Amino acid sequence: FQVEDAKAETQSKQNHFELDCFKQLMARENLRFENEKEDLLVLFAISEQQNWTWYETYLLAKETAVGHVISTKRMKQKLNQKPAASGFSNAEQTIIREAKSKSAMQFLAEIKKTKHATITRGERQCLQELANLGLLDEVINVILLLTFNKVNSANLNEKYALKAANDFSYQKIFSAEEAVVYIRERYQTQHSKKAAKDFAPKNNVPSWSNP
Repeated sequence: FQVEDAKAETQSKQNHFELDCFKQLMARENLRFENEKEDLLVLFAISEQQNWTWYETYLLAKETAVGHVISTKRMKQKLNQKPAASGFSNAEQTIIREAKSKSAMQFLAEIKKTKHATITRGERQCLQELANLGLLDEVINVILLLTFNKVNSANLNEKYALKAANDFSYQKIFSAEEAVVYIRERYQTQHSKKAAKDFAPKNNVPSWSNP
């Protein structure tokens, strides 16, 4: 009954983190810790910072879990999301909506279906590695789309996807909206550099003769 009444507890905020209740729900839904001691420190901190009950903290842990393993990295990413920006084209709005509505595995499966292909073991492992970086599924989905658009193949170019994921992680991209904006701006920068190079005046003087 203690576990079933958890939702009612959200109505009255409690400072005490009910760890036993938290673990009961974990057991019922087959969730587990990656490193219990370290994860609990982060969970306590999140609960205190957000002024959440243990149940509210659990809901975020469940939403951001990777393969039934609680990911405190992804929990922090979710909390760091900014309000949705505006000014997206219709195509960009479609990408963002689809990226947010599906898990990374579902999103990849739909892309592979259009290519009449199935998900490989290597691709499953790649998704796991992307999630282990702490990236949320909505960001991973944008990376998947970027990768398939960049490399025309029925299979995911895992090296390119991981390279992009490392870049996104370094840039602290927490949402599909931020991912789309980053790709747009990066493309525009690359395009303008290429245009400047193409239209730069040519001369026959060898570079070694420059001062």
